[in-house]
Amino acid sequence: MINTMVLVGTLTEAPEIKETALGNKMCTIKLSVPRNFPNSNGEYEVDIFPITLWRGIAESTAQYCKVGSILGIKGRMQAKELQSKEGNTFQALELIAEKVSFIQP
Repeated sequence: MINTMVLVGTLTEAPEIKETALGNKMCTIKLSVPRNFPNSNGEYEVDIFPITLWRGIAESTAQYCKVGSILGIKGRMQAKELQSKEGNTFQALELIAEKVSFIQP
């Protein structure tokens, strides 16, 4: 079975490093990726993907990238179970980065 996703897009906010209780460094970024085809109005829509970066990848990205940087991300999709304020349980998908390429930092 294969769980691999590749995205190339623009960083929408500056990465901020956080540290877990176990001392691991991580950050969550959002990557804006335009679609390859226009909608019914002739406009190209954009998808925003949440991506989690860990350890060295997180540190390098936070050090060298800023809003507007173009990144290539290779990673795996992961489902996590969350709970709403009302107590309802739902699943959310996130991309866990395994490789980040700085195309235009």
